[in-house]
Amino acid sequence: MDRKTLINHLFDHGISYNDYIQTSNKKEHLELGWETTTNELSKLDAIEKGKVNYPLKIIVVSEHWCGDCVKGVPVISRMAEEFDQWQLRIVKRDDFLTLIEPHYTVAGRFKIPIIIFADEDGDEVERWIERPANSYQLIHELQDMRLNKEDYITQYRTIEEINLPGVTRVIFKDLLFYARKCVDILAILPKKKVQS
Repeated sequence: MDRKTLINHLFDHGISYNDYIQTSNKKEHLELGWETTTNELSKLDAIEKGKVNYPLKIIVVSEHWCGDCVKGVPVISRMAEEFDQWQLRIVKRDDFLTLIEPHYTVAGRFKIPIIIFADEDGDEVERWIERPANSYQLIHELQDMRLNKEDYITQYRTIEEINLPGVTRVIFKDLLFYARKCVDILAILPKKKVQS
């Protein structure tokens, strides 16, 4: 299956955020991410919001057991509610693993969440995978300290940029950047020819 067909297949079989949270056992974390994103959105003026409110299909590959999904999914979902030209669908990774894995691995590993930004036809424009780039750097620096497990966990929990709600603000900035990039790419590309 080619990527465009896959994206449209996932979109057609995806569920809404409201349906997604109904089966979650981490509703408090999801609500915190939603509220923090609402606060971040309130800081954008109408011009900034208009720059990213462009027709996009957004597919999120997620699972409830994944900590990074609990942090990222409410952010993109709240953004999609704000930007009414975005259409968002969420699919459970395990339901589509054999279809998705050949297209979306990082260094030979399958990471989630995957947030796929596509145009209205389902052509992928950009993707965001797992967590913000600076989180990798912070975790790598922490691992370089060679702490025992207990001290590592204690130290990890003190880093605002990788824990709720601080990570929500970082994810929001990342996803806003990706959305702007998508809109800019789509704005400068020649219009697709309509097939008869």
